[in-house]
Amino acid sequence: MSCTISDFQYAYFMVGPSGSSSSMFQVHCQNPTVFTTENFCLGNNTNGYPVFTWDMWGKYQQFGCSWFDNRLNHWNAQLPNITKAAHLSSKHAEIAQFEYLKVTCGCGPSVPVNNNAKTKKQRTANIKKKINKVQFDNSVLDSIGEDRSINIYGDDFGAVDVMVIDGDGKYYNFKTKSFTTQEYSLRDLTLSGGSASVTVNFPKVASDSNYTVTVLASSKHNTIYDSNVSRSLSFSKKLYQYTKNTLTLQMGTVLGVSAFTGFDGATSNFTVDVTKHKDSVKYPFTIVGTASATRPFYVLKTPTNDMIVVKGNRTIGSAHVDIKTRDGVIVESMKWPINNIVGLKNGMILVGTNVAAGTTISNYEDIVYSQGRKITNVFEAGVQPTATATITDERVTSQAGNVVFNKAQASALADDVIGIYAYGSKKIKSLTGYDITLTNIKTTITKPTTTTTAASAGGSSADITVADKQGVINNISRVSGIGINSSLKNPLITAGGGADGPGDWTMDAAQTLENGVTLTVENTSNVVTVTGDIEIKKVGESNVLIVLDIEQFLATS
Repeated sequence: MSCTISDFQYAYFMVGPSGSSSSMFQVHCQNPTVFTTENFCLGNNTNGYPVFTWDMWGKYQQFGCSWFDNRLNHWNAQLPNITKAAHLSSKHAEIAQFEYLKVTCGCGPSVPVNNNAKTKKQRTANIKKKINKVQFDNSVLDSIGEDRSINIYGDDFGAVDVMVIDGDGKYYNFKTKSFTTQEYSLRDLTLSGGSASVTVNFPKVASDSNYTVTVLASSKHNTIYDSNVSRSLSFSKKLYQYTKNTLTLQMGTVLGVSAFTGFDGATSNFTVDVTKHKDSVKYPFTIVGTASATRPFYVLKTPTNDMIVVKGNRTIGSAHVDIKTRDGVIVESMKWPINNIVGLKNGMILVGTNVAAGTTISNYEDIVYSQGRKITNVFEAGVQPTATATITDERVTSQAGNVVFNKAQASALADDVIGIYAYGSKKIKSLTGYDITLTNIKTTITKPTTTTTAASAGGSSADITVADKQGVINNISRVSGIGINSSLKNPLITAGGGADGPGDWTMDAAQTLENGVTLTVENTSNVVTVTGDIEIKKVGESNVLIVLDIEQFLATS
């Protein structure tokens, strides 16, 4: 179709049997008591357009050129039966419109050119043009810089001014493609074919930044916004550009179980730099953990997302807050002020010098039953705000409040900095803003090997002398190798484990082995490798250390 709604709108306002003074618009304006339901002068409209214009444009889109002849034949047939002067003038205006549009839309023979209508742009100069949509990607910008397109949709020959200002008050120069202190805007960006587009080259940054993108409808070009987009002549959105954070994934022991003392998960970790608050990146990972020589382990189960944990620090207030029940009982030392409740959830674990062992954030509820009825003496939520939240870049970043614990705490807790541990993907997201998931997790132990340093005593013995006893747990480890009696399904080592260096192992069955035979320890090890994929659906505000807690899937003697 070669016409636009702007052509139909022009015809309504400007085309009549004797020029614009006899157009349908003028006839309606001159007879407001006769034409009430379709009178643009009275404010009647559909989506901002004259009702008649919108209706005829819809039919033209549906039926094409045949719609013009259909209406012209119908209206001409009505003329002899119209007796009222106003209605007759309106009908002649309708016919003049469609005779004009039939030619303009390329649907029929030429008619004399209408008054001053030389080009579409000239014809629509005094008619309101609408901006129906402004579209651009306002997700977080990468710190290395990105190009983003700003797309404007609406009526042909509508025009806008585009301005981009960074957080330091500098203006984007669309010619030099750089930000400058000199005020600058792209003026008179004109829509053609229903749209216009411009690209902004956002630069590389060394620190966090933000940008305000403003698209102004040009009053000079008679352009307005659809009310669903903006109720003024201005449309603005903010974009944020952040530097990268470091995410580290490693194995470790969180609560310091003594049996795992000396375990090293930090040396062979997985580290990746990710843009703050960015969405959806996925990486394969490999992490390795190594126990000390005398503290081997075995795998209990395959790790899951419930076994990953992060730590956040908070500062406790100077004194506890009493909990008062309905019957006047005061519960002390279970409710404490804290400097920041953002991200805290029930079930998170607290650790600190003066924190009672096994403390978690928890609701407090005192319930009694009377004559079969449940009566709540008091209920205290685990996390309670007490101050106005601090908002940075449209995000809540800090808010003072109170927290309730599942155990009473010593008064020495006052003013302490404590660690708060969040286990599992959901609590990690709450505490840090990182939305992560581990998938395709596999665990492999590195099987220790050693050699015999003497032949079996007496030709056959349950005691075997080896060069290195590392990696063995008594009654868990088994051994395989040349000369091992295969019918015994790899004998169990019952003594000699938990040690390093040369010495003897005792088997649960006698073996006949020569000197120098290589043996492999089964089931236990000092080295474990975990592989899988880490999907980072959302990046948080700061660097993060995510620990895969070995206490949850490894065991030791």
